[in-house]
Amino acid sequence: MDLLYTVSRKLNNNTINPLKQFESLTSGCSLCSISNQNLLAFTTVTTVTDTTANSWGSHVYVADLNSPWLAHKVTSNLCTITVLEWDLGGENLVIADLNGKVQIWGMKEHILNEWVCYGSAVFHGEKILSAAFFHNGRKTSLVIEKKDNFQYSEKFSHHRVAPSVKSFGGRPLEGCLVVSATGMVGIIVLTKDLQNSTLHSVSESLGTMRNRITSADICYGKNGQFLIAVSSGNVKLPIQCYRVSVKKVDDKCIITSQALPSFFLQNIPVNESSCRKIVELKFVVREDTDSLVVAANGESGSIIEIWELREKPLPIHKLFQSKHSAPVEPLKTVASFC
Repeated sequence: MDLLYTVSRKLNNNTINPLKQFESLTSGCSLCSISNQNLLAFTTVTTVTDTTANSWGSHVYVADLNSPWLAHKVTSNLCTITVLEWDLGGENLVIADLNGKVQIWGMKEHILNEWVCYGSAVFHGEKILSAAFFHNGRKTSLVIEKKDNFQYSEKFSHHRVAPSVKSFGGRPLEGCLVVSATGMVGIIVLTKDLQNSTLHSVSESLGTMRNRITSADICYGKNGQFLIAVSSGNVKLPIQCYRVSVKKVDDKCIITSQALPSFFLQNIPVNESSCRKIVELKFVVREDTDSLVVAANGESGSIIEIWELREKPLPIHKLFQSKHSAPVEPLKTVASFC
């Protein structure tokens, strides 16, 4: 691969070692996310124009990959930002921090250098680990047979799928779903009026009991449901999967969470010091539940495993089958990683 460009911050010529100024941009928890419109969102601990480290905090910037030297500030936060995610259209951002504050930001009149906060919701004392916007029901897929075609309209196919949350008349609702470090799953519904917008939040336990979670990831499942994979960080404990569905009943939203089959790492090291902590869970494609990447680190190495989601038939016992009914097809499991 060839290096196309490098973007650096402005240097302070009075410092003895100017290269040390770059360390303050990425030290600590630094996040990065790329949208479908090739827009880059990233966080820094100081502002990009600060050469004296007087703006210590957590700052969010966006930039176009065609002109990355023009970085535009979205917001600043005193608490460390832990989640930074785009929506499917690449126009809205969800920003969550260490104290459970979740904000939804959007471009003002599609202008990259002007951002508006639609609202915020606070889950007190909850460290947000992962977030995902509601699916709008429009899915874009790459046509492998025509990937080398010159016309972009033929490279991609567009088709309808079930949205995550339906409103009156089947219209998709706007909002996002978040997962915290204590096993909480919460939703934030965004309601836009002609002049203002409001956020409504609801929370529920992901499992029957709240457990400590160190890493989590969310993807879109079938029929508008979410598939969530979580881990406590211990390589000897299973990686748990949940299917979460959100329904709007009257003016309230109801969260339903169902536990799915869990799995262990196959290559668990004999020596615990070599690889003792699961540090990352990531679905390969957010709109597809087929593959999940699991990464574990240790003092002397790391392990990366890719798990595939398969559906296995579950035959029904004869006692539960009707004699006069037609042959019943075997049931299939909702999710089983292997």
